[in-house]
Formats: sequence, C-alpha cells, structure tokens
Amino acid sequence: MSWRLMNCLLCFMGLSFVGIGFAEQRPVLPLASEYLQEHAELSCFTKALAKSDRLELIDSLPELTLFVPHNSAFTKWSQKDLDTIFAHRQMLQTLVDFHITESRITTEEAKDLNAILMENGGLVSTEWDGTDLWINGARVLVRDIQLQNGMMHIIETILEP
Repeated sequence: MSWRLMNCLLCFMGLSFVGIGFAEQRPVLPLASEYLQEHAELSCFTKALAKSDRLELIDSLPELTLFVPHNSAFTKWSQKDLDTIFAHRQMLQTLVDFHITESRITTEEAKDLNAILMENGGLVSTEWDGTDLWINGARVLVRDIQLQNGMMHIIETILEP
C-alpha cells in the first residue's frame, strides 16, 4: 500500500499522518448536547432545551451557533415567571429558539455583524466594544466553544424575544 493511500485512509478514520511511520489522533469535538450535559453551570438551559424538545434538534442541525445563558442568568427571573414559561411548551420553544441560529458564528465574525437571525425568526443585535462581545445587551462570558456542528457562546443573561 502506498504512503499516500495510507495517509488518505488514516485521515478518513480521523487520524492524520505525522512524520514517518506514526499517526496522531485528532481531538473529537463534542456534540452540543454532550457539552451542555457535561457542564453543570449550564443545566438550566439544558433543561429548557429538553423540555422544549430542542435537545435533539441542536445535534441534528448541520451548522449552528448557540448563545447559552449561564445558570446565574435564570436567577434574574422570578420563580413564578420561570414556572409559567416552563409550563407552556410553545412559550418555552420560542424562548429557546431565540438562543439558536443555523450558522456557525465565531467572535471574529460577530464583530462585523449588526444582527443575527435566530431560529424563531427574531433578530438579535451584536456589538463589539473592543473587549467584549454583546448579544442583545447580554455580555458573552465565554466565547468560541467549538462543537462538532458549530459554535457555542455562554452569555450572562437570558435573551428575550
């Protein structure tokens, strides 16, 4: 078997040929649902995704960007308001879909945008102040988390449609 054919096979299997005679394993990026379920500080939004039947959706989209509120964002809402939204599936889907867009958007790309079209049809504004990225007035706390099919940014506030 030729080295070229061997390298092609290794690349197909997720390995890359490095140097002569050995291969290096490439890191496997997590699915969005895997990342969310492994990070307790994002559990409130993960519950909202599951209750609104969107957890499977985010893994099935060919490309996406998620703006995920940190758990502390949910403490800014009253328990009564949260209970009301979680009790009404359609309201919850609308809220959750306002945090999903069907394109991969990095911080560098967001700097040049004025707005992003979200899954629910609404627009969110983007602003770069030289240090922080802001989405509809919510500061991005953690930027550019790479996923198998997209990008995730953790935000300080729940985006309201």
